[in-house]
Amino acid sequence: RSAGLADGFGAAEFERLCRVSSRGVNAQESTVRADVGRRAKDVLDEARAEYLRSHGFEARLSTFVDASVTPENVLLVARRRRGGSEGL
Repeated sequence: RSAGLADGFGAAEFERLCRVSSRGVNAQESTVRADVGRRAKDVLDEARAEYLRSHGFEARLSTFVDASVTPENVLLVARRRRGGSEGL
C-alpha cells in the first residue's frame, strides 16, 4: 500500500496529477518531465485500486504489454468481495 493513499487527495491534487500524467504518454521520451508524468500515472492507478479495495473489491494492477510498446499498459482488475460493500 502506497503511503498517503489511505487519506486520499482532494480535487485540486487530483486535477494536478491528471495534468502531469499526460506528460508520460510517449514511451520513447526519456526526460525528467516524462518520468514525472509516468510516476503520476502510477499514483493515479494505485489510488484507483485503493478506492476499489476500500469499497468492497479485490483489486490488483497488472501490465499487459511491455512498457517499450506503450507506457499505457496498466490493467486494473477488480472483483467484488463476497459480502462486500454496495456503496460504490
